[in-house]
Amino acid sequence: MRQVTEGDRGSLEYLMVTPDAGSCDVVTDGVPLDRGPDHCVVALLVTRDLTEYRGLEHQIQQEAAEHVRERAELEMKIQAAEERTASAVAGRGAERGREGLAADESGPTRADLDARIEAAEARAESALAERDAERGRVELAAQNDANERAELEARIEAAEERERAFVVARAAERNRVGEALERARVQLLELKDLRDQAATHGRGLSGGLPVARAASHEHATVVA
Repeated sequence: MRQVTEGDRGSLEYLMVTPDAGSCDVVTDGVPLDRGPDHCVVALLVTRDLTEYRGLEHQIQQEAAEHVRERAELEMKIQAAEERTASAVAGRGAERGREGLAADESGPTRADLDARIEAAEARAESALAERDAERGRVELAAQNDANERAELEARIEAAEERERAFVVARAAERNRVGEALERARVQLLELKDLRDQAATHGRGLSGGLPVARAASHEHATVVA
């Protein structure tokens, strides 16, 4: 609180040990009131418990970390879906290559060719169906990812809004404490002025009494 001893306002946050061997975060706001002739500073200090504020800060940090983790998981799911699609496309290409190689090595009959054509068409239809199904799964996963991402962004925005509200509330609380300290300082200075005036007035009255007694005594002596 060096600022307070130098005549300025100041705040200090620290960990205070409670009588039950616990601890809590507190903040002390100070405002100087007067500086005496011996260079001693009279200050008004107000200490507030920050446990609730610290809990809010910890909650916001946990929510932000959870949002980051969930976003990373979504990105991994999207990457895995894309890899599965690429693998299916590569598999279809390899199958077609094997079919062409087998046709070159042997001299199939018309029936064999028809059977192979039907089998190839069936495999092609199956591959197309699998591709369509995979595409549907990818699109559904992408839609779910978009929905989850929108929900995460909404939650992050809500957390940021709570954090901003917390900062605003804390600033307002500090302003109220500062205003209260300023009013208290003004009232104490006014009380000091009234006390000094009363003391000065009392010394003036006590100084006039001996003169009055002396004057009355002298008058009595003259009359006698």
